[in-house]
Amino acid sequence: MCQDLDLGHNELTSLPDSLGDLVELTDCLYLHGNNLSRLPDTLGNLTRLRYLNVGENPLTALPETVGRMTELIELRAQHSRLTGLPDTIAAASANCANSGCEGTHSTPCRRR
Repeated sequence: MCQDLDLGHNELTSLPDSLGDLVELTDCLYLHGNNLSRLPDTLGNLTRLRYLNVGENPLTALPETVGRMTELIELRAQHSRLTGLPDTIAAASANCANSGCEGTHSTPCRRR
């Protein structure tokens, strides 16, 4: 079972919809430092994921489906073009420790 997925710093410009099929991801999805301008709506299928890092991508919005990620503890989106978070995320992530929009530096997932 894969609990972490590190796709950071690979100059990715898109992600397949099949990313949402990786429902066994529970710890960390690291997409930091690519060239992603959008994320697939299927990202919301990763309901057990606890940490998501999408920082340093030219994202202007997150999919509304992120609100279905009820186990999400931390979302990092520093140095992106986000102007806000989906309304759905506030209700689903009431215990979310950090939206990342303020730009923080600690990383709870070990990069391999």
